[in-house]
Amino acid sequence: METAITGGFVFTGEDVVRADVGIKGETIATVGEVDDADRVIDATGDLVLPGLINAHTHSPMALLRGYGEDLSFENWLTKRMNPIGYSFTRETIAAGARLAALEMIKTGTTCFVDMYGHMDVVANVVDDVGLRAVLGQGVLPTKSGDEQIQTAIDRAVSFAREYDGTAGGRIHTAIMPHAPHTCPEWALSKLADHAVASGVLLHTHLSESVNEVRSVKSSSGVRPAHYLNELGCWEPTAFAAHGVHLNETEQELLAEQNVGIAHCPSANLKLGTGIASVVDLLEAGVEVCIGTDSAASNNNLDMLSEVRLAALLAKGSTNNGSAVPINQAIRMATHTPAQMLGLPTGMIKEGYSADLIVLETETPQFTPQHNLLANAVYAASGRDVTTTIVNGQVLMADDHVETMDEQTVLADARSAATAVLERHGSETGILNRDGSTKDQ
Repeated sequence: METAITGGFVFTGEDVVRADVGIKGETIATVGEVDDADRVIDATGDLVLPGLINAHTHSPMALLRGYGEDLSFENWLTKRMNPIGYSFTRETIAAGARLAALEMIKTGTTCFVDMYGHMDVVANVVDDVGLRAVLGQGVLPTKSGDEQIQTAIDRAVSFAREYDGTAGGRIHTAIMPHAPHTCPEWALSKLADHAVASGVLLHTHLSESVNEVRSVKSSSGVRPAHYLNELGCWEPTAFAAHGVHLNETEQELLAEQNVGIAHCPSANLKLGTGIASVVDLLEAGVEVCIGTDSAASNNNLDMLSEVRLAALLAKGSTNNGSAVPINQAIRMATHTPAQMLGLPTGMIKEGYSADLIVLETETPQFTPQHNLLANAVYAASGRDVTTTIVNGQVLMADDHVETMDEQTVLADARSAATAVLERHGSETGILNRDGSTKDQ
């Protein structure tokens, strides 16, 4: 055996068992007892979980953490995020993606779904640091002309075809139109056709805000989920982010079309867009998984914190303490998104890809240990993760990240963030002399 995690309490995805986990190559070879291994990670008494899957984020936007606070969603998006996005270069995108990757590795995320520009740069980061990812070149036309939109479509399709299956199979791709109210009808239809032809996923934002729903209904006569259905966007394997303002018929439609929802509770609360009806979605038969959204809207990429919030909101919003029980909450960040994304991971079982994490339990938040999974969901955070393994490769052990130099990543991110603000400020005049921004 090449790597063994010994002595831990292992949540296989179904049950918690006291077992060793043996890893051979990229896969889990043994869940039981491991006699010999080239590398042994002592997890005695600790909790071993499947690696967490962040079902929706925008990794380069880690550079915008804390930029554009306390704004309405529309002002945050149109007056802060979209304008400053044009000041990102390939170099700053790389720095932001590396910062996000570092945070994800340190907090137990082993796979993430990412939408942004210059995704070949993000793919190179993923390949370099060892994470697993589903990547898509975001198509956000805004006020672009048809020729510019077609160029963006061509770029997105080219990326999806070229990079699918790269990084030793750790990178999957998707076609990612930004949203039904930001992309013209013809572009959405064309992107859906390309997703089918390329055999990749389609991922988009859906019903994130009341104004989005009003805009789509005003222009098309139907609500967003039905509008996208009419355009063929649910023909490929598809899943959408947010789904905050879906009515009952839309929920039923998504269930019929096997369209999943990536629930991003922190971002939706922070930007004041609402609370997704997760219990109703689940009862309708819609698969629901969990994402953080970007660090600019969250403001972190800590999936364990997001799992906690998702479980609490489901209970509180329905006055039902039994809603989204512990096992289901963990599965919404592991096995459910793995199935939705078609990944061979999400459980700790023989033959599955070796994506797993270890949480230290000799801590106040894990004491006493009446229920380790309850502690993980309701008391722990990503700071409790000590080991992160992806595809059989140890990315972090004993709190030490092995595939990145942490101090270099942080320094590069600070420099890149400053450069973005300076470029943006020189164009718009919003910078104060000390480098801070006005109207923050």
